[in-house]
Amino acid sequence: MKSLIVKTNYLIEQPKGLTWRTQTGQELLITEMKTSRLFFAVRMLWNHFCPEEYRILPFKVYNIQLSKEYIVSRTHGLLEELLNRDANDLTSKQVSELNHMLTCMKSLKKLTREELRKLY
Repeated sequence: MKSLIVKTNYLIEQPKGLTWRTQTGQELLITEMKTSRLFFAVRMLWNHFCPEEYRILPFKVYNIQLSKEYIVSRTHGLLEELLNRDANDLTSKQVSELNHMLTCMKSLKKLTREELRKLY
């Protein structure tokens, strides 16, 4: 089974869909997660794998033990679900932070592989 270790949080790929395991061990389908929880999961992953200057503060470091490539692919599922949600479920600060992440993703996408390597 594939998993993303984030202290006591896990993303687990299962036939029923992508799930998120909370710090208390509760497993949630991302499609059933509260929008705010989904946002903070995306933000936490973003902060760990974006260039330092794009981080959203405050930023707490977790010991994530999987490759950046794998994390990026898993984050895609969480982000896709978040973007399908009603923006009214987020605070104005969360919407602003989400827009920041999306803008940064667009600018990073335009960089060459060599330019991206220099950032990391």
